[in-house]
Amino acid sequence: MFRLLRHSSTLVDPGYFTGNAQYYQFLMSINEQLRQHKTGPGGANGPWMSQNQMAAMLNLRLNKTKYDDLVQRLNGLYPVQEESVKQLLRQFVSVGFSLDKEPPKQLQVDELGRTLTYGSRKTAKVNAYLVRGQGLVYINGTNMSEYFPELSHRQSIIEPFLKTDTLCKYNVWAFAQGSGRPSQANALSVAVARGIAVHEPDTKQKLQDLGLLTIDVRQVERKKTNQPKARKKIQWVKR
Repeated sequence: MFRLLRHSSTLVDPGYFTGNAQYYQFLMSINEQLRQHKTGPGGANGPWMSQNQMAAMLNLRLNKTKYDDLVQRLNGLYPVQEESVKQLLRQFVSVGFSLDKEPPKQLQVDELGRTLTYGSRKTAKVNAYLVRGQGLVYINGTNMSEYFPELSHRQSIIEPFLKTDTLCKYNVWAFAQGSGRPSQANALSVAVARGIAVHEPDTKQKLQDLGLLTIDVRQVERKKTNQPKARKKIQWVKR
């Protein structure tokens, strides 16, 4: 008669039988830190290694999905300044980079009295120079009234000037690319507002409260497979 021998030893690493124990060990360590600091995946991108570098240097079996998931969790811990967290994250930092963040560059007026500011909307990107003048606005070398024939587009551009009583006090030279005229107008409005906030710091809080300094990050929702549009569904017929 056979007796069943029971082993008293317990499994220390839960990822032992996964076939990718090293990856799940890292994943559990990162999840533990996320729970401790009450944060979640996502956030600013850190200086992480590429998928191939991470797989080779850390001996991980990584596909694109696992790599993206791991990076999102690392981004969630990136703002945390505790040394124990930094010690964990340093294993994933690309060679030649550091976890120490550089202080953000402060926008300021250059020696020619100009400010260079940036705005975007959807895929439109605008860089704008703002300098004291008589109210001229040029986009890609074209006058604003010709580049934006729609009145609503011109109104969104001059709104920061109207809200801060600075109409006809500054000239604007802007370089726009991408998307269409409505998005470029919204992007230019943000760039103009940021330039005014640098020239006249007293107006920054007012512009911030009005939401004129914030880039609208919304994007068009993608079309789905087997659907005619992003949300529209094919009509279902029972018989």
